[in-house]
Amino acid sequence: RFLTLLVMMDQFTPVGPVDITGMNPAQNDDGASAMEELQAEMKLLNWHKLANEAALKAALIRTKSLRATDRKQSKQTTNNLQEKAAWMTQVIEEEQRKPLQVSKEFVTSYAASENIREERLQSEVARQIE
Repeated sequence: RFLTLLVMMDQFTPVGPVDITGMNPAQNDDGASAMEELQAEMKLLNWHKLANEAALKAALIRTKSLRATDRKQSKQTTNNLQEKAAWMTQVIEEEQRKPLQVSKEFVTSYAASENIREERLQSEVARQIE
């Protein structure tokens, strides 16, 4: 961590050691304190590593559980949609089996319009044949 530079002047003469870390060189001369600093830094880095590993494991477990939950929900949704479709089909079939209820006026007007249409068709066919 302590870096020594030789500062050169105009005549390229060395001036002496310069600490670019801003610390006093006398503080770092002791090898034991430097070793303690390295050990403390290693402990801190190891703690960060363990914390990151724990966070990754938690994220993987959470992702796995979310996927399982999503699968269950999608199966339930699919089953619900299939049940609803089957129910709708059954209702439609039941309604189609029932006779259509209309008024007498509707029946007579429908019959009259069908007679008119049939007469037009017959006249068209007769014209085409001639």
